[in-house]
Amino acid sequence: MTDAYYPNDFVPSGSDNEQVLSDLADLTSAFTLSILNSSPDCIKLIELDGSLSFMNINGQCAMEIDDFSMIADQPWPSLWPDAAKELLLTALSKARAGETSQFDAFCPTAKGAPRWWNVSVSPVIGKSGRVERILSTSRDITDRIEHEKLIGEHERQIAAYAQQLRDELTAKNDLLKQRDVLAREVDHRVKNSLSLVSGLLRLQSREVEDDGARTAIEDAANRVQTIAQVHEHLQIDEDQQSIMLDVFLKDMCRAVVDGISAGRTTLSVIGEPVSVPSDVAVALGLVATELVINAVKHGRKNADLKVGVTLSQPSPGTLELGIEDDGTGLPEDYDFDQCDGLGMKVCRTYSRQLGGQITHGRSVLGGARFALTFAL
Repeated sequence: MTDAYYPNDFVPSGSDNEQVLSDLADLTSAFTLSILNSSPDCIKLIELDGSLSFMNINGQCAMEIDDFSMIADQPWPSLWPDAAKELLLTALSKARAGETSQFDAFCPTAKGAPRWWNVSVSPVIGKSGRVERILSTSRDITDRIEHEKLIGEHERQIAAYAQQLRDELTAKNDLLKQRDVLAREVDHRVKNSLSLVSGLLRLQSREVEDDGARTAIEDAANRVQTIAQVHEHLQIDEDQQSIMLDVFLKDMCRAVVDGISAGRTTLSVIGEPVSVPSDVAVALGLVATELVINAVKHGRKNADLKVGVTLSQPSPGTLELGIEDDGTGLPEDYDFDQCDGLGMKVCRTYSRQLGGQITHGRSVLGGARFALTFAL
């Protein structure tokens, strides 16, 4: 660095002007050189033809250059990899035109160590107002670039893992859809088989002369038909895990009454729309079947009968199934817990399974009423 520039209003005076100017130039040059060498960045002065004329000490250390004279006067772009040369040539062209530019580029040190640099290229304006040299400052950003690469790699790995999970989820959803199709087919076949068994049992009951045996066979047919109804509603329900209980009870109770009352029973089923798991539907269906059969058989023999089935939620999270009739009512000494008939045993068993309780008493219709209450 041989040139020293001063503010326009600084003009030394006196007979020793030339010596003063020389001393100030030396002092300014030394001060400027000290500042440049103290910078941790690699600072270079480049001539207008693109050749290197200066590099500060710290810059030589950063670039692992032992002797600057080995690269002095060489074209600056020639010291960079081919991939970066276009950036440098463009920056030099802009600097000659008085513009400053900045870019990031890769350039290994003189000893081959990989480095990334943030490079700033700006013009040096002389006293004449023209661009006389070009100043380039390169800052080592290798750590930042490597960190960004590491983050980028992690993001790619996360994206790849997320895609893998999406693919696995898609495959599982496809398998679940296939399973649902198969489950519906199984439910259809099971329902048909159970309905066939129920029908055969009813036919068999007609051939039995003993009243007790005939009643037992008919009860068995009704229970088998209840399970068939569950599988039929599993075919209808989309999620294959729950059943609309109000619809299920209407269908089931209607089938039971039509099968045993010979058209002399008027059935009323009123229920709130409630969806329950299939195992709960099975338990309630069996209880409802037994209580409806019990009402038809004992409510009013050889006469028309009204049977009402209600499904309600007396409080949030609680469900109540009620069965009532307008028959003769329960005996004064009736004890539900002491009844040893199979139907009442079934009711007690499934009420315990549901964690509920069965109560009984007089119906508003004048006959008997049974109610099963349990928590959903």
